[in-house]
Amino acid sequence: MVTLGTEKFQLISARLLGVPGTLVGILQNIRKFVDQTKYNWDEICVCLLADGRTRIDGRFNNLVALQRMGIYVDLEEMYRENGLMDIHGRIQPIDRYNFDNVDDKRASRTQPRFTVDNGQTVYVHLFENVINYENYPPLQMMFALKEFNAGKLDTHLWFFEGFAHHIYRVMNERAPPGVNEELYCVCLDAGTRPEETAIVKLINAMDKDRNVAGCCGEITVDKALAPKNVFYNWYVASQDFEYKVGNCLDKAFESVCGYISVLPGAFSAYRWSALSPPELGATSDKRPIVPYFKSVTHGGVINPFYGNMYLAEDRILALELVCSRTAANTLKYVKNSVAVTDVPDSCAALIKQRRRWMNGSFFAQIFALWQGLLLFRIFTTRHSWFRKLILMNELLFSALNTILTWFLVGIFYLTFIILWNSFLIDGGDLRFPGADAVYIVIQFIYLILMFTTFLLAMGTQPDSPRRSLRALYKLISLIFGVYMVATFAVAVYNVVTSTQIVLMAIGLAAVLSYILVAILHGEGHHVIINYLQYTFMSPTYINIFQTFAFCNTHDLSWGTKGLDSNDVSQKDVQAQRNEFRTYLVLCWAISNLALIYGVTSSTEGTSGSATVLAISANSFMYFVLGTVVFFNGVKSIGSLLYLIRYWFGRLCCCCSCGGKSAELTADENVKNEWKAYRQSEKLASGGAGAAGGGLEYRGFLLQGNSDWRQGTPHDPKRLKQLPITPETAVSDRV
Repeated sequence: MVTLGTEKFQLISARLLGVPGTLVGILQNIRKFVDQTKYNWDEICVCLLADGRTRIDGRFNNLVALQRMGIYVDLEEMYRENGLMDIHGRIQPIDRYNFDNVDDKRASRTQPRFTVDNGQTVYVHLFENVINYENYPPLQMMFALKEFNAGKLDTHLWFFEGFAHHIYRVMNERAPPGVNEELYCVCLDAGTRPEETAIVKLINAMDKDRNVAGCCGEITVDKALAPKNVFYNWYVASQDFEYKVGNCLDKAFESVCGYISVLPGAFSAYRWSALSPPELGATSDKRPIVPYFKSVTHGGVINPFYGNMYLAEDRILALELVCSRTAANTLKYVKNSVAVTDVPDSCAALIKQRRRWMNGSFFAQIFALWQGLLLFRIFTTRHSWFRKLILMNELLFSALNTILTWFLVGIFYLTFIILWNSFLIDGGDLRFPGADAVYIVIQFIYLILMFTTFLLAMGTQPDSPRRSLRALYKLISLIFGVYMVATFAVAVYNVVTSTQIVLMAIGLAAVLSYILVAILHGEGHHVIINYLQYTFMSPTYINIFQTFAFCNTHDLSWGTKGLDSNDVSQKDVQAQRNEFRTYLVLCWAISNLALIYGVTSSTEGTSGSATVLAISANSFMYFVLGTVVFFNGVKSIGSLLYLIRYWFGRLCCCCSCGGKSAELTADENVKNEWKAYRQSEKLASGGAGAAGGGLEYRGFLLQGNSDWRQGTPHDPKRLKQLPITPETAVSDRV
């Protein structure tokens, strides 16, 4: 499944972007499947879903490009008088009236433009074709163009409960007796390009272990951006550091435990029998996939807590899979299964993205703790008791991380003022005349920045049309970055000049933990090169992103649809959301202020004209660095265990497969058996079906059949053609 929202369908010089880049990556993986695994091309189908006909970015160019690929026909031509739909008798007088008199601006669910069969609303325009690209196996492709925009989650609903559900049923109805066919669903966002064997490795991970219900690979920053943007654009560089550390520490640790808190929708894979266990029935509400769509299928208005939680609906699906009572499901991180994506390269885009991520992950973590521990769901699964113990400890670890996240702004401020106090006012001994005044000015500027950030978060958007507001966000981020670099230098000075060897060791461990783990995973150069940029951006991540996120919990614009279909008026719903935002921000601000007051008020004294914090800077550094070392230490142990298991598995596979990678070793007996069975099916049906190569729209054949063997890599006459290039794959030749 490839979801198309606002991504552009374009090819700029040698870089593949948007849909072409994603399709090229898929084609490369299909070639690996066909050439070196047990799967054939006709077992793979690519479904491209566009969220809203009138909302596609660059609508005209996108649809023209798809039309050149052979997977789309102009709807205006199809529905006009004497068009294909009219010829086949689908257009009645009321349908003709709607098409001629309702324009795209006025079209809605209650007044649709495209109707068939005497007023039946068309919700999805579905096209199917088998496309032959040069030097690639045939591509079975479906293009589902949603008539109305309803969000990404609604698009996933169409795919999982519509297409995947139907394909799984048909697959098993047509399978040989005694064979239970498995359906694997790979999710990609348009613009995310999987590398040549990325999807192969995801499928192989689920093939080798039937308990793996879902898995994800490594999402990385587009290397084509380097070195210009990755090094000089610190927004991109900090994300590169964050992604690498997140994969090496978080994903590897969670994979060892068996529960990955989030399988990113941009690049992940699921086992359909785990999402919808056959023993529960195709329409059962107890299937793990049902809660995933609650924000879309819920009849009423979802309260703000659940609304924010469903901004990270991927986390809910991961929890439901692991807590399923029908199987001992686990989730897995697949190392070296890499997909390249474009990341936000501006302050405004990054703030808005992190608002969704932070709010969704925070409330989803609370929900996971409530469901998994307090409701004992983790103990009702079919996992072994050892696995249940590991999962329980992982959830407890997540609870500590959630508490730390809540108080992170206060802890960051305390770290800042205590370090500067110990540096400028060392127990009342001023480092230089006027050091106390400098300390007050530094502290005052920091508070002004926080106050300004709070006001901006409450009343403005980072992508405001007002240039001054956009510049103000960038200015605050810049000043915070300068503060952070200076504070980091002060912290290093305090640790180095400290006579306490233990403190120096803890500080060194806190700094090097990221680098050492990344080096072991083979990603050390990314972390080392971008460490300074991430340090510079740290206060932006903590202060600006978190403040903006909590101050915008009333904004549920990502995961939920509009309010028009609900009985409650929009004003009442918005008032409820604003009330939730108000109480949440009050609790968050008061608790962090209470922490700051509790630490500073009882320890503050005076020495002459200098304000002195009686609490030892070393003592507080013990707490801060110790917390960092604890969290990173636990994750590092899990990451090392993951590496040991990973390399041990590769060693065993190399020994058993004669040096070949296990995921690229084909079972020729199974492959030949299935080929013979499929061929017999095609002969029995007269050669009709998906292999015909014709474009179909809602069951009507629009182009003639063609033999897929002609003009494909399987045709020996074409093996000596030009080398494979990405540009060839997205050319107009079909």
